[in-house]
Amino acid sequence: MSKPSKATVILGGVMTIFSMFEERFAIFIEENSVWYAHTVGK
Repeated sequence: MSKPSKATVILGGVMTIFSMFEERFAIFIEENSVWYAHTVGK
């Protein structure tokens, strides 16, 4: 059995983590955008 390359393993891990936290990231970014708009808009 050939081992997968490091890049493949890293990419797979990143994609897995991203898919797990994608919804939380979206909420996090949305909250920060609102905070940013309030802070900069003053």
